[in-house]
Amino acid sequence: IVILVAAWSAARSVLLRPIAALGDAAQRLGTGDLTARARVPGATRELRILALAFNRMGRQLGIRDRQLSEALRALHVSEERHRLLADNATDMITLFDRDFQRTYVSPACKDVLGYTQTELLGRNPQEIVHEDDLAIMEAQLHGPLRAGQATALSTFRTRHKDGTYRWLEVSGRRLPDGGGFVVVTRDVTRRKTVEQALEAANRQLEALAMEDPLTGLANRRRFDFLLDKEWRRSCRRNLPLSVVMLDADWFKQYNDTFGHPAGDVCLQGIASAIEGVLRRPADLAARYGGEEFVVMLPDTDHAGARHMAERIRAAVRALAKPHPESPYGIVTVSLGVATAWPLPNGEPGGQGALVSAADHALYEAKASGRNVARATELGLVPQTGDSAEA
Repeated sequence: IVILVAAWSAARSVLLRPIAALGDAAQRLGTGDLTARARVPGATRELRILALAFNRMGRQLGIRDRQLSEALRALHVSEERHRLLADNATDMITLFDRDFQRTYVSPACKDVLGYTQTELLGRNPQEIVHEDDLAIMEAQLHGPLRAGQATALSTFRTRHKDGTYRWLEVSGRRLPDGGGFVVVTRDVTRRKTVEQALEAANRQLEALAMEDPLTGLANRRRFDFLLDKEWRRSCRRNLPLSVVMLDADWFKQYNDTFGHPAGDVCLQGIASAIEGVLRRPADLAARYGGEEFVVMLPDTDHAGARHMAERIRAAVRALAKPHPESPYGIVTVSLGVATAWPLPNGEPGGQGALVSAADHALYEAKASGRNVARATELGLVPQTGDSAEA
């Protein structure tokens, strides 16, 4: 009995108590107490090794728990910051899935589009984009992002909840995992309105720079520009190009008699008479300088140009503006007509020769008594039986 009692006491000291201590520490650890440690003094070597391993595991779990807690706190702070930014940003922030369905919309959607977050979630942006701008959005934003491009930028019109259309600047970025896209949208209607107003003003200034302020006809600058274009086109297609130059007869005497204001009114009348004769959109009348005018007639041969010149001369005579210093008693014009058939790949500066020829013909008209048209041809002329008149 003494031996059994001694053996039981020894077993309790080196086995049962250490095992109970390990069990108690494991139970505490299992309930979340990461400070639990197993203390087994006097235990067998195997149990001491097991207790050391258990305590080491407890310390590692404690360290990882602290790290996880710190990470969670940092994540919480980050989420709060991002939520604060998203909730208070004036730009609308939207998350889209791979099919460009909205999965998140920031509160700024109310200011940008007039819709609530609930009204926009799960819907496709195409539903409210202006139909004329759908192709722009697809080409500049959705298409590039779907194709794997990291970022994309586009500007287009979107219908506001109040029914008006707003200009939006949309910047998109592909998410790293390829699971969707994040898009930032801002209202640029005011900026776009200013840009459009500036563009309209620039067009108006450009038009004014190309227009004679007195007569409203094209000025010499615009005439030279368009004549160069028509010359090149005629060279490519081997089409005739005609120019008519005309000058008000004895206009200095008219100014001396009636004064310069009346002379300006007379020039305006001549300009209106010229415009009244021209019918085709490509025909151009311009004030060349002083009382001199010029008319460009694309795709017009020698006979057609002479006919137009005679019509212009008759239209000015029909004004019947009195001119006591003229032998005809009314305001008349002298005209010089020149026609060219530019060769394919012809000389780029040949239009200058065409204008010079028309000016020379005008000089001859004045020398012939005025109130008359004279014409000439130059360049390659088809064999039609028509003869050139110097």
